Amino acid sequence: MPAFRKPFDWVGPTPWQDIKTAFELLLPHGMFRMDLKTPQDVKAAAAAWNQGIDSRQEAIFRPCVRKWMTKEKSELRLVFDITGLLVFLRRLYEDGGDEALDLRSAILQTLSIVEVSEE
Repeated sequence: MPAFRKPFDWVGPTPWQDIKTAFELLLPHGMFRMDLKTPQDVKAAAAAWNQGIDSRQEAIFRPCVRKWMTKEKSELRLVFDITGLLVFLRRLYEDGGDEALDLRSAILQTLSIVEVSEE
């Protein structure tokens, strides 16, 4: 498993350290898997994943995996290590759209984190 790389420039109301701690407690094998089936989630996830190296010089690297589950690309499986998940969550936050923020919130809830919006 690759070494953890802390985020270069984190944004979002939940500190990345809290997310990393929750990840390590709930996922002792070090990988977070999700299967997305709703069009909104698939669209938001694909947009966040497809950025390649982003403006913060971060990317989602192996061992993270994206796999289309249907020929129509209507279902998506994503698997993340903690480094990739933090990049993905930051990208969803930066997107700012309802679909992206809802997906981010659902992921954090899976990690037993309830994010309070910045106001």
